[in-house]
Amino acid sequence: MKKLNLLIFFLLMQSLSYAQLNSLGSMYFQNRYLANPAMAGTIPGFELNGGYKAQWTKIDDAPVLSAVTATYGLPSERVGLGLIFYSDKAGAIQQVQTKITYAYHIPLNASESYLDFGLSAGLMDQSIDFNRINADFEDQVLYDFNKQRAYFDGDLGVALRKDQLTVEGVIPNLRRFLKRDDLRRLSERNTFLASASYKFLSNGQSVSGIEPRLVYRGLENFGDILDLALNLGFASDKLTVSSVYHSTGNFTFGIGATYANSLSILAQYTTNTSALRRYTNGEFEVGLRYRFLNR
Repeated sequence: MKKLNLLIFFLLMQSLSYAQLNSLGSMYFQNRYLANPAMAGTIPGFELNGGYKAQWTKIDDAPVLSAVTATYGLPSERVGLGLIFYSDKAGAIQQVQTKITYAYHIPLNASESYLDFGLSAGLMDQSIDFNRINADFEDQVLYDFNKQRAYFDGDLGVALRKDQLTVEGVIPNLRRFLKRDDLRRLSERNTFLASASYKFLSNGQSVSGIEPRLVYRGLENFGDILDLALNLGFASDKLTVSSVYHSTGNFTFGIGATYANSLSILAQYTTNTSALRRYTNGEFEVGLRYRFLNR
């Protein structure tokens, strides 16, 4: 029975880890603060975001991701504040993060150029719901996992914004540099993120902007992932169409709309990786954003 318990535990942790392969797609264009704390408050005023992703819906207890963020950019455009609540649930295992963010934006020589620094810090909590496991447990492996307390963690991000160019670098899960925990290590997959994008503006009445973005992500125990993303804006970005190619052999497609320059909604679908395509369907995501405009 001990081997059975260890096998169940391993499969649950792997299920949670695979949820990290395709994080919330709104991080690419709609809500960059999700991936980089340095992007908090780059626009003056309040902004609220929410995202929900259901993965592998044909499988019971499949991974579900959800996040709520709030950011505020001071009128000086120098300081940004942020708050993020993130939930990652797969089967009987749930991982919850709550973090606060401080970002500082340094204007460079050009009026539209900034060097951004951001630091997020907060608590990470992981737990197992024994009511969702059908087994007779005889060892302490799973119980010891639940006895672990929520622990302190953080993320560090930088960015360079020059006109329409944005270059970013992020080191998430700073705790892993200080201490490794074998019981938690499988789900702490993200090791770094590097990104570059450029938005080509258009004066045309139909296409208002074209923004390609290259994202390179590191995932522990899996390998690096390259994302090639493209966002098209129409009618002053009131309508957007996006796509992302992931080097894991799958694609993300999205369409978004903005009303009164304040309320935005994004719907996305991600196909399965080439290894899973024959077993289940893809992933569905909805993202919402509301900006409180300065009157």
